[in-house]
Amino acid sequence: MPRLLPDDVLQRCQNRPFPPSLPGEPDPLPARCQAECVLNETGILVNHQFLIEQAIKVLHQQVPNSTLVWKNVFEVAARKCYNSQVEEPFYLGDVAKNQISSQCIPSSLQFLECMFTIVYRDCPDAYWNVTNDRCSVVSVLNNCPYLFLHYNESECRQVLTGFNFQECCKMPRLLPRDVLQRCQNLSLPPSLPGEPDPLPTLCQAECVLNETGILVNHQFLLEQAIKVLLQQVPSGIILWKHAIEKTARKCYKSQVIDRFYLADVAKNRISSQCIPSSLNFLECMFRIAYRDCPDVHWNFNNDRCSVASILTRCRYLFVHVHEI
Repeated sequence: MPRLLPDDVLQRCQNRPFPPSLPGEPDPLPARCQAECVLNETGILVNHQFLIEQAIKVLHQQVPNSTLVWKNVFEVAARKCYNSQVEEPFYLGDVAKNQISSQCIPSSLQFLECMFTIVYRDCPDAYWNVTNDRCSVVSVLNNCPYLFLHYNESECRQVLTGFNFQECCKMPRLLPRDVLQRCQNLSLPPSLPGEPDPLPTLCQAECVLNETGILVNHQFLLEQAIKVLLQQVPSGIILWKHAIEKTARKCYKSQVIDRFYLADVAKNRISSQCIPSSLNFLECMFRIAYRDCPDVHWNFNNDRCSVASILTRCRYLFVHVHEI
């Protein structure tokens, strides 16, 4: 995979002093300041305005020999990450409540991390090392549906052979197995005239939330979600209870409160049935809970898990190899 940004810019921004703390505010976070510096240095951020076309231009300049397949992956990822991480200024409430610094706001870092995540996930087949056993766990994490694994799907069957995600992290199941089974066998609603067909995984996820009482008359009940999720944690495992509750609140905020999909419904890009927020919430739950797997539940002795550690536990752009 090509580097996303010029090395000299990353180096300068890693060594740049952070702005002083403002009275009464939390300290600005180093990684956010470094990311904001990178976007300023490359002209992607100008007077706090994010220029998406400039971002695509900068990213394309990193692609060796202007390889078309990588340029396409970079542009698709940039537009997705701009829509999800920059256009929605979700962090303003946290600034107003004095929960985070008004300096070095999160969107720059989240755009860059989102870029890495999507580009890595969408690595073209020609550039993916299918012969390396350690990459199988990456394929599972990046390419297979987390909650509705169909073992007869060719793209997942191969990478799942001999691998279970619990091989690296002894993580509780997030939802009752019987509910998942019922919803996997759910009949899809009929298509509405003039709309795209509803997507099976979106409908399955919505079914799960309906069945567990998390979704009632299209209203998402966060406290019920936390209750259902915590019921899956074996008694006495406080670390997981804390991690799962924290994750649920994060995913509710990022995937449910911000109804980013409404524009797609209005433009007839997606069906008005089985909207994405249910699946996005559940996938977000898995990703963050897996990423934040407590050390006591992580298998550090398994060589295949080292790649998973890099993908799920380390900063993508500012990894200091001397840090433990």
